[in-house]
Amino acid sequence: MRILCVVIASCVAALAANAAKAELYVVTGKAVAVRKGPAVSEPVVSLVKKHQVIDGSILGPWVRVQLSGETQGYISAKFLKPAADGAVASPISDPSIPRHQIKADRVVLKVPVVVSIVSRSRLRREPSDKGLIYRYLEKGEEVSVLGGGDGWAKVETRWKFESGKPMVGYVRYESLPLDIVEKAGLMVAVPSADAKSEGNMPEKKVEKLPPLVPGGNMSPDRVVSIAPVESKAGVKTTTETSRGTAIAQIKALQVEKTKLAEEVTKHLGEIKALQAALASADSRFRESEITRQKISGELKSLKEQYAELQVRFAAMADGGKNKFIALADRGEAVFFKGVGEAKMAADEGRTVLRFPLTASSKADKAFMGAKAERYLQGVYAYYIIDSKLLTF
Repeated sequence: MRILCVVIASCVAALAANAAKAELYVVTGKAVAVRKGPAVSEPVVSLVKKHQVIDGSILGPWVRVQLSGETQGYISAKFLKPAADGAVASPISDPSIPRHQIKADRVVLKVPVVVSIVSRSRLRREPSDKGLIYRYLEKGEEVSVLGGGDGWAKVETRWKFESGKPMVGYVRYESLPLDIVEKAGLMVAVPSADAKSEGNMPEKKVEKLPPLVPGGNMSPDRVVSIAPVESKAGVKTTTETSRGTAIAQIKALQVEKTKLAEEVTKHLGEIKALQAALASADSRFRESEITRQKISGELKSLKEQYAELQVRFAAMADGGKNKFIALADRGEAVFFKGVGEAKMAADEGRTVLRFPLTASSKADKAFMGAKAERYLQGVYAYYIIDSKLLTF
């Protein structure tokens, strides 16, 4: 039993000696999240400010830090840099973000704030990850911030709906410059820029383990079997931790990939439906165009027939009177025995004579037996008779 205790004590000392050494780091981000575990999918338990000096241990792409009590947290190493000599670490706040620090009430700005999108973002109809996506906003695209709350900003874009109304929707705070979000009063505690939809993720139940401190006591209710280890045990522990971190990141990426695949499938279905509707509309348009051309041809033919019928009707209505009157007006002058001077013209075996209206009574007697057609127009009397009945 004594030998076993000696082996256990030596192993614990070796682990403590080879564990990652605590170092001082300076925060480079404006407001960096301290997470419950070494993954961006883990919930945020606290925040550290820019230029704040913290005490932590490097674990691959993450730095483990000690919060108040026995709580530990993790900060992404890309938002930290080694502190200068002589720097003094400051404590990290309580391991939870009180609800009163994040404004849950909706804020409506009296004057909209124009900002540029910092990364390609989804514009949604409702302030929710399940809200309908209106469109994607590209990096650098300007929007007017109208208000917001609960991690979502209400913005007005330069785009418009088919009705002509401005396209207004919601984007996450991460899509906007964080300093603008703070100044606008939409949020007091700003999550880290590396957070992705962390606010709506349920908190994972993670077993709390006591910190690894040289000379620390093992929990009495925990039974651990320790085998002899070599001097590289500390390196192995760090590698395993990095591997766990990588696995957590891969799982988070797989979840995001599944969501994107579902969205792509949904949009492909919408595109196919639109293509089918477009093809149906194009077919109906072609059919209507053929029908229109056919009707247009029939209408043209009917117009021609109608014009021809009008000519025939006019000829039937006056018996050719207008035609012969025009001929007489342009005819040659003749002297008709017993009546007097007249204008005469002939066409189609018929002769027309034009006499002054004062000589019409004499003309009536002269043409009584010739069955002449008499027409009065103006100061003239016109007589249309068969040319065979005339003798001069």
